Order: sequence, then C-alpha cells, then structure tokens
Amino acid sequence: MSADWKLQQALMALRSGANAIMAEDEDAHLSFDDLPDELAAVDKALCQVVRQVQDADDMATAARYRATEATERARRFEARRDRYKGLILAAMDTMGWRKREYPEATISMRAPQPGVQIIDETQLPEGFIRTKREPDKAAIRTALNNGLAVPGAVLSNGLPAVQIRSN
Repeated sequence: MSADWKLQQALMALRSGANAIMAEDEDAHLSFDDLPDELAAVDKALCQVVRQVQDADDMATAARYRATEATERARRFEARRDRYKGLILAAMDTMGWRKREYPEATISMRAPQPGVQIIDETQLPEGFIRTKREPDKAAIRTALNNGLAVPGAVLSNGLPAVQIRSN
C-alpha cells in the first residue's frame, strides 16, 4: 500500500466519522475540508479530534459534577422539608389538632403506619426473599480464558481502543 493511498483512506475515515458524529450531535464541531493533501494533514486532523475528545470528556465531567451537586441540593431541600414537617407535627400535636385548613393547603395528621422490621433474615421463608440474578462476568472471563466451556457465554473479539494522555 502506498503512503498516498493510506493518507486518502485515513482522511476518508476521519471525514466520514466526523460527518456521522455531527449528524448525531448538533454540538459537535469537526471539519476537515480545509486540510491539505499531505501526510501532515492526518496529524492535524487527529489533533483536532483529540481536542474534541478532551472537550467531550471535560463536558461529561462537568455534567457529572453538576448532577452530583443537584442531587446533594435535592437532599438538602428534602431534609429542610422534613424539618419543617416536624415543626408542623409538633405544633399540631401540642395543640391537639388533627386537621387544619388554610388557603395554601390542608394539613392533617394521620396515624403512623406499621413498618416491617427484620429480626432474623435467615428465618424468612424463600417466598419473602428477593434475589438479583446477574452474570459474574469476571468469573466467566476467567473460565473461558482457562479453556473451560461456559454455556451461554463466549469471548468476543475486542475492538482496538485509543488511549489519550493529556500533556
């Protein structure tokens, strides 16, 4: 294979992949239309893709951070709500009120519902136990790598992976 053919194939793969990404994700910005037809163009294109990988990774990290922040904020609001409800309960109980009507809401106290308390889990009948059944992929991989047959499982051909270490 000639270097020119390899260059054409690499550029075609990059352009095709970029077009597919942009068709699925309107926020993706990849364009290889202005690249010269030389070997350095592949390096330039790869650098541009690496920047997009890093940007996408940064955005995913930020989104996870914001999701964590939002979850923590929701927990704080729920704790605040529960403290306020405790105040209402204490005041109504002190006054001996079971129900109060206001323009904002109707407040009523209800009898507590009995909760289930497990004293000894080992004594529970099988019909009252939930068991999550899921494959142990690590054990299956070990067995298959050791040449053992595992009905319902096979090793797949892995795909090449790219590792990017930021400088």
